[in-house]
Amino acid sequence: MNTDQEIEQLKAALEKFGLKREKPAGRMLGTRWQAHANYTKDVVPTVILANAQRAADEFCPAILRIHNAIHFNLADQSFSFDYSPDFDHSDEPVLAASFTVHADGSSQFIPIAMDPIIWPHKWLWVTDEYAGFDIKQSMQRSLWLCSLAPMSEQKKYHRRAAWLNYLDTLAGGNA
Repeated sequence: MNTDQEIEQLKAALEKFGLKREKPAGRMLGTRWQAHANYTKDVVPTVILANAQRAADEFCPAILRIHNAIHFNLADQSFSFDYSPDFDHSDEPVLAASFTVHADGSSQFIPIAMDPIIWPHKWLWVTDEYAGFDIKQSMQRSLWLCSLAPMSEQKKYHRRAAWLNYLDTLAGGNA
């Protein structure tokens, strides 16, 4: 079986657990669209992106150089430039910095927390053609996680320490 067929089979299996990539790439979590920065223009309206870029250029220009992920909240039209230093290398990357621009023009910078937010199921954030990490391996990791616990349970653990403890408990100390 070739890799394309394997990926399609993994997608079908993961969709049964409620894991489905939005088009062209990204994941909806509540009202927030999460995606890799490569897909920003496919996800975010041009006016919102332009306003967010102007604010970031004025108040937090470094984030424009380093961000590799985005969050776009459809409900309140806020947009975040996010940075994860381990996005391509970790199974569950951490959020290290975020700069959010709100619809009213206000903004805020959030630095890395002592116990950072993690992003499981990162394959949802990119297309199958993304070359930064092994998409099939990431999907297999998601399938393994879904075989251990339902998504409703997994969603409770979005901080790194709690997530690692949760995985250790699920795997019987072999995570």
